[in-house]
Amino acid sequence: MVLFVEDILRLLLAILLGGMIGFEREFRDKAAGFRTLIFICVGATLFTIFSFRIAGDSYQEILTFKC
Repeated sequence: MVLFVEDILRLLLAILLGGMIGFEREFRDKAAGFRTLIFICVGATLFTIFSFRIAGDSYQEILTFKC
């Protein structure tokens, strides 16, 4: 499976936003901190990217389905 530039940007954005949320949680001494939130955000992003790749163009049919 090939990762495109758009996918790399999505992963970098997930790392950045997860890091910001994690830093705030570390600052306030919460249980889940910096690394944990980065892993969660990157995992969710990869799951979404792979789901769209596996579905191919069939997700467009689902989105445009009319009764």
